[in-house]
Amino acid sequence: MQPSGKPDSAQYNEPLAHYIRQYEDGIAVLNGVKNGDAAEAYRQRVEATWGLIAKGTDAIPFALDMLKSKYADAREDAGGILGELGGDETIVNNVLARLQQESDNQARDSLILALGQLRSRKAIPILREIICNTQEDGDTRWTAIEVLGESFVADF
Repeated sequence: MQPSGKPDSAQYNEPLAHYIRQYEDGIAVLNGVKNGDAAEAYRQRVEATWGLIAKGTDAIPFALDMLKSKYADAREDAGGILGELGGDETIVNNVLARLQQESDNQARDSLILALGQLRSRKAIPILREIICNTQEDGDTRWTAIEVLGESFVADF
């Protein structure tokens, strides 16, 4: 583990397909699609997520597909992966589109955090909308406030 709390990416030396398969297996168990030990499946999910991040831009197509998953935890993980990997306007547009239709609070928060990491000014109007919406979950509003402050206010 590095001082940042992130694992050393050098330990993830399996091919990309390995981490995709590992992630899919873990998510299937956690969502009751496949039998297995939930604790082990969660460990697989986390390990595979770090493995995908370690694979860099090669993992972006899979992470973009994760945004469309029927499982909220996969959409949540997609936000984390895409935020770590950074990217171009296509990634920003996909994250923004998913955020506008996302109903799961944890997935929404992850997507908001990803937008902060991506630092695209295109995120500012939707963050403002979330912050001003009194019907929005309080934690989600607070996350949007923090992201707006940390990622964009310093630019002004």
